Amino acid sequence: MPERELIDRQVEDGAVTVELHRRGEAYEVVLDGRRVVASDVRRSERSLVELAMAPLRGRDDITVLLAGLGMGFTLRAVLDTPGVTRVDVVETSAAIIGWDSRYFAGLNGDALKDPRVKLHHVELGAFLKQLRLGAAPDLPTEGYLLFLLDLDEGPATLSRPGNAGFYTDEGLERLEAPLRPGGVLGLWSSARDIDLMKRMQRRFQNVAEVVVPVELEDKMVMDYVYRARRHPPPQDPQRAN
Repeated sequence: MPERELIDRQVEDGAVTVELHRRGEAYEVVLDGRRVVASDVRRSERSLVELAMAPLRGRDDITVLLAGLGMGFTLRAVLDTPGVTRVDVVETSAAIIGWDSRYFAGLNGDALKDPRVKLHHVELGAFLKQLRLGAAPDLPTEGYLLFLLDLDEGPATLSRPGNAGFYTDEGLERLEAPLRPGGVLGLWSSARDIDLMKRMQRRFQNVAEVVVPVELEDKMVMDYVYRARRHPPPQDPQRAN
């Protein structure tokens, strides 16, 4: 294996150290000493997008909220899907946003330059609050058809401790809010999480768990994609009659 070369190091929020390393032709993002993404070690980004998009196949009005930019692989997969008209990308790390144009654009086909993409440099919780309060008039007022959570390797392997709240009952309620009725929530995990699936089943409909085999550094591991749909609004009994 080639030796790692430190390209850049930044400290964000006064506490989080974000580093970019180069290893041969590959790049690695290291967060507080732990590698969170590498350009030559792919997980289930494309499978997450394909499985989450499946219930929306045939539509030509798909608006997407993507939490987490990373190296842009998930965004690229979203943009390559027919029917996508808009993608709002929420990324809290200024370092990762800056590295995209300089180092990652060639890996993801200049995904951020696609006219359908709107990049928001903000923490996800703050962004969801803006949506709830209607404080950002340029966002879709009717909500999104797809919400992809690509911040972590699931609840058990968080990139930032503050993300833990998104996987609780209260957190799933916050993730549901931006979705249109029938809209899809998709996320992935590096470990099976039965408790997460149960919490999703309490709030959503058509909850599915799909096992995705991934070749990871000369060994086969299993990722888990979780998909769910927001319930339609309650039917008015008077209309039904």
